[in-house]
Amino acid sequence: MSEKMKIFQKIQYVTVGIAFASIVLPLIFWNKIPEKIPQHYNEVGNVDIWSDKTSLILLFFVILFLLGMMSIVTYFVRTSGISENASESEKRTYGRLYPVIVLMNLFLMLMFAYMVFCSVTCRALGKWFLPASLILTFSPFIWYIYKSRKETTPKKRAEKGICKTGKGAGRRGGILSD
Repeated sequence: MSEKMKIFQKIQYVTVGIAFASIVLPLIFWNKIPEKIPQHYNEVGNVDIWSDKTSLILLFFVILFLLGMMSIVTYFVRTSGISENASESEKRTYGRLYPVIVLMNLFLMLMFAYMVFCSVTCRALGKWFLPASLILTFSPFIWYIYKSRKETTPKKRAEKGICKTGKGAGRRGGILSD
């Protein structure tokens, strides 16, 4: 296993720890949680619906479901990328996709941990929560698309013999032009 894969595997362990801490800590301090807690926040992070503290249990199940699904996807991407049956192209693709999935999972668990914290302490999320969470969630995808596009630029494809360059290889250029 490469050093890069080991780092992202450690990040995955941290993510699981954050998820379980988000569930276990409120359960340990259940008696200290107020009876009425925020259940829903509006787009600027202010509380718009209050509920009793048992509504946290639904949030715990959402965290567990999300962690389980993301762990399955992470496992599939990691094992597919190191499979002996995978082509070099597939190994590169899965090698780029694995950090994206791991980081997205980390950011999602951090967001849910913060939501649990704000709920049990009866705080507003804040006006920066929504933009920050969207940026953190989608920035790994943007990085993945950038890396994928960078690798498949026309110059690199021409070097690999995938498409023609020169006269007639403009917007409609390529293998079938001429």
